Amino acid sequence: MAQRMGAEVFFDPGYRQSISIEVLARMWRRYGIWAVHAAAWHFYDKYSYDYARLVKVAHQNGILVYAWFEWPEVSERFWDRHPQWREKNARLKDAHVDWRFLMNLQDPQCLKAVLKDMDSFLRQYDWDGVNVGELTFESLEGPQNQDTFTPFNAQARHDFESLYHFDPLDLFNPQSEHAWPAHEEGMQQFYAYRRDVNSKLLKTFLDALEHLNVKHHLHWDIVVTMLDALQHPELSDYLGIDVDRTVALVNQHNATLQAEDPSQDWSKPPNRYLQLGELYKRL
Repeated sequence: MAQRMGAEVFFDPGYRQSISIEVLARMWRRYGIWAVHAAAWHFYDKYSYDYARLVKVAHQNGILVYAWFEWPEVSERFWDRHPQWREKNARLKDAHVDWRFLMNLQDPQCLKAVLKDMDSFLRQYDWDGVNVGELTFESLEGPQNQDTFTPFNAQARHDFESLYHFDPLDLFNPQSEHAWPAHEEGMQQFYAYRRDVNSKLLKTFLDALEHLNVKHHLHWDIVVTMLDALQHPELSDYLGIDVDRTVALVNQHNATLQAEDPSQDWSKPPNRYLQLGELYKRL
């Protein structure tokens, strides 16, 4: 019988600890899956996921494997070993938001270490591609939730103040003339700053991946997964997504844009993906 291998899946080993990769790969093949995007952050002090086995078994079943990154999350091991590089939220607490341990990629030493880790991890295994997933500031609720609103690391505060002449922490100081929401202009400036930072970080990672691709003749497919901020413009503010700059960078690096619908759309019927595709094809 004919079969169309047309589906891709995102695979987080943390949710599949009770089933072997051999069983999973056979199941994936049976379901018509041709590519698996595997979470690349399962490294701990006493355990690391067996990525070599994952790639080997998937390839034996005719399935491609992409390394799926979720920067500024790196890994729990990286978080534990480098407390000095942890991102800060609006309360100046370490930004452990939901499952993500957020690192301060604006710190040059931290970014250098992350790029070095990425280089080592990618060249260690026979990957078919790389997925730069949701490179954003974590804050689906925006400034309403100070525990998840970032970045407030020292570099971000200094850089922002040099541009706009006030500390972004003043946005949450009721006594300040920049206090939000009474003075919306300051928050709009911070939103713009966050979009600029994210766009520059995306360029840094895409440049590094392109360099590895060329230098080692790897022929990776580079994917950039971006939450849909066209139909949900509030995400541009809350997460720091600059749609136009992201699309331009994707085109510049000959990468693939993967538009992701946010969780509030997941209960809608699947024809939403046709609308999503038409919307982004215009770009």
